[in-house]
Amino acid sequence: MMKFINILTEANQEYLNEIIDKMSISEIEYTESLYSKFSAIEYIDDKDNECMFAILDDNLLVEISSLYKKYGIKFKVVDLSTDIFFDNHFDVLFENNIGQDMSNIILKLILNFKEDFTTKDIVLDKILSKGISSLTKFDKKVLDN
Repeated sequence: MMKFINILTEANQEYLNEIIDKMSISEIEYTESLYSKFSAIEYIDDKDNECMFAILDDNLLVEISSLYKKYGIKFKVVDLSTDIFFDNHFDVLFENNIGQDMSNIILKLILNFKEDFTTKDIVLDKILSKGISSLTKFDKKVLDN
């Protein structure tokens, strides 16, 4: 099952560049190959740490986690899938490492995730959790199909 994950690191760009500088060519190629397997939006948090929103399955999440651990990158994984499916609010007002506002791009990733992975069962779970009045037009469309 695909999940919408927020990976919060305790690593700034300078620290990550130091790690990359020490990587072999094969390690860099592996990392690039791994990152090409999923959709993600990178952003900078309020402490100047590199973070990302990503759509991953459990296997890819294990691979990313192993990579971060291998290089000593401290991180935290937050699964936001239910928040997205249930239309719960969370902060998307972030910039990238050159100061560009990433909120619209993050919102597009969220919309793509919701459109691609919302099922009738998820909508029924939403009804059980939040009530029938919480349904959006999108939710009703999922139930109708």
